[in-house]
Amino acid sequence: SLISFNPKEEKITLIDIPHSTYMEVPGGFGMWQIRSIYDLGETQKDIGGGRLLKKSLTQFLALPVDGFLLFLDQFSQKEPIEVISELRESPFTLIGILPNLKTDLTLFELIRFKVGLSSVRFDKISEIDLANSNSLGKERLADGTDVFIADPIKLDSLLSDLVDPIIHSEHKTIAVFNATNHPNLAQKAARLISNIGGDVIIISNSEKRLAKTQILGEQSKTKERLKQIFIENGKIEPNLEGLASSRAQIDLFLGEDYFKNL
Repeated sequence: SLISFNPKEEKITLIDIPHSTYMEVPGGFGMWQIRSIYDLGETQKDIGGGRLLKKSLTQFLALPVDGFLLFLDQFSQKEPIEVISELRESPFTLIGILPNLKTDLTLFELIRFKVGLSSVRFDKISEIDLANSNSLGKERLADGTDVFIADPIKLDSLLSDLVDPIIHSEHKTIAVFNATNHPNLAQKAARLISNIGGDVIIISNSEKRLAKTQILGEQSKTKERLKQIFIENGKIEPNLEGLASSRAQIDLFLGEDYFKNL
């Protein structure tokens, strides 16, 4: 399941994803059922299960996934909505589960998350079950396995309420440029940006090829969020020579590093 917490509107959306959902796994692994992706990542020492699962879900949902939580105790046997309820209610729950929790979030991020959940009223918690939506269709693989296949357009429509309220309110126009020789990178990035509320007005190829992704434009919270999503460690390289700006307020140039992280 994917938990989306909106601190500005104090609401939680829980997205339930069927175990047999079939999706592309980044890094050239091909197509896998989501139930197998974490274990697949654990066999790759330089990747890890949590990171591979995050990257796969980010690409599948076209939404940035900021962290993962893996419960190794009795929490793992509970429904996600039950886990959220317990995390919300008791101030000591987080301390109690830390020894049996595997995550890439820092302790500070976990505390902020816990405090944020506690501020949400029960009537502001909603659940989206992809299995009962029209965004997934059933198909049978060559080996006879039944899987769910997503329709990206229907999926984006179903998750349209998960926009970032700050990005949506700033209304910054964004141009996305592919600065590599790999096709369709700009289209993938533009889909994600649109899904979080960004106004993408240009999708194109850059004349200059870049090893590192770069962002130009006026300072804003939208630009900072795009740096977090598309640039490793959120640091922009100082050499921006040869990058022509567009009529958009923010220009995103996708480099080879973005392709390697897909």
